[in-house]
Amino acid sequence: MSIVIINAFIYPIATTVILLSILGYGRIINNFFYKDLLNYQFRNFILFQGLIFTGLFSILVNIFIPLKDYFSICIIIIGCFFYLINFSKINLKDEINFISIVVIFSSFLAILAGVNDDFDYHLKTINNYKNHNLFEIIHGRQVSYNSFWLFLHSVFSIDKYVASLFILGSLIFTITIYDLFFLLKKSFKENNFILSTISFFFLIFLLGMQNKFKDFGTDLPGAIISFYILLIIVNEFFYKKEISKNILVFLILLSSFVFVIKLTNILILFFLIIYIFKVNLLSINFKNIYLPIVLILLWFFQNLVISGCLIWPIEATCFYNVEDPASEFAIIESFAKGDMIATMKTDNLDWIIIWFSAHSKKLFETYALFFLISISPIIINFYLKNKYVKINNILEISLYKFRYYQLLIIIIISNLVWFINAPAYRFGLFYNSILIIFGSIPFWLKLFSKNKEFAYKYLKFLIILIFVYFTYENLIKVEWYFERYEIWPPIVNGELIDRI
Repeated sequence: MSIVIINAFIYPIATTVILLSILGYGRIINNFFYKDLLNYQFRNFILFQGLIFTGLFSILVNIFIPLKDYFSICIIIIGCFFYLINFSKINLKDEINFISIVVIFSSFLAILAGVNDDFDYHLKTINNYKNHNLFEIIHGRQVSYNSFWLFLHSVFSIDKYVASLFILGSLIFTITIYDLFFLLKKSFKENNFILSTISFFFLIFLLGMQNKFKDFGTDLPGAIISFYILLIIVNEFFYKKEISKNILVFLILLSSFVFVIKLTNILILFFLIIYIFKVNLLSINFKNIYLPIVLILLWFFQNLVISGCLIWPIEATCFYNVEDPASEFAIIESFAKGDMIATMKTDNLDWIIIWFSAHSKKLFETYALFFLISISPIIINFYLKNKYVKINNILEISLYKFRYYQLLIIIIISNLVWFINAPAYRFGLFYNSILIIFGSIPFWLKLFSKNKEFAYKYLKFLIILIFVYFTYENLIKVEWYFERYEIWPPIVNGELIDRI
């Protein structure tokens, strides 16, 4: 128990230092590349840029040497130095409030977090980069699923303090909650109710549906970044007099980031394409486009060295080990479609019944309450009488209605592609949730236009209720955790200890 107390005591300090380091890199990159592109106040945008830069640099370093603790410590120290350089430009009061909230909440989150089924698998991937240079990593079925998110864990984790492995996951989750709270408040005040609805449901999704937080997964970080891409597109489509051509460059960067985190996030390109069609590409200054290009190319290079494929396990991208990816892809597809032993043939539609039997319970548990909350305005609107001045419904304007249906069609297509190819629950977190959200937006807009004050109280009540539920679910995991493991974190000598 003393080890647990020591790790828990050090964790907020380690989280603070790593957060400041990443923000240091992020501010340098933002000032150099995207200073004139972003009017958004999302804190995670600086974090994302810091992670992308350090990841790119570390890939180059890893070609020659493993990412040992001394390298990680140097990266963290230099990032803190960059943060101090920009300190004079920071609003001290806001920064202290932000860092305090994030560190306290993320520490609570990580210390009480459980261990998911992929923990051991992801830990081995991280250790590969910590202990080997790129050319020493040996191709293997699990090893070759190269995620940039896990690579970042190897950059910002310290073997001598294994609890640091939890920091990145808890940070991105916590800062997203922070950003969404402020977006909800700001958008509601400005009567930007589509943004209010989306930010509210993202909060409900993270605190309610994803409350049993798991630190090592690559699915949730990808979904979170995809949420940010959608928020930018919605804001540009519905609340800007003219769609920004310059923001496209940053959207390309975020889309590249989410793609190299996990291949199943590739459908975010549908949303990027619809944005591209609305701007004049010839008028865009693409001088900063090389950053996402370098990110994709270096990720391809990593994959090629490890597996022989640009994208494992897509056979058409393989230059050697060509006998492996086809069988691996068949296993993944079969597993995603409901066959737990991955032997089912998927070349006909018989798999749909098996998929429904295997996944329906999980989908119901995850989305039933989410769906009920989304359609609750239907009942409320029926009984609610107009008491306040009506606010114009933005979807009453034909242009915005057209854009709404464009996005809805893209969302439906994304869900169909997901369902046909890899309909595992965790692959569809983003696509499934936004389908429910967008389908319910007209009902919520009607509620806002009928009685804004009541709608605000209703949202506030639901958020408080969900937050209490989130806190309860995490607190009761203490007993659950120590029934499975004796120490926190449950890692000894770079390996997951056996459950009790």
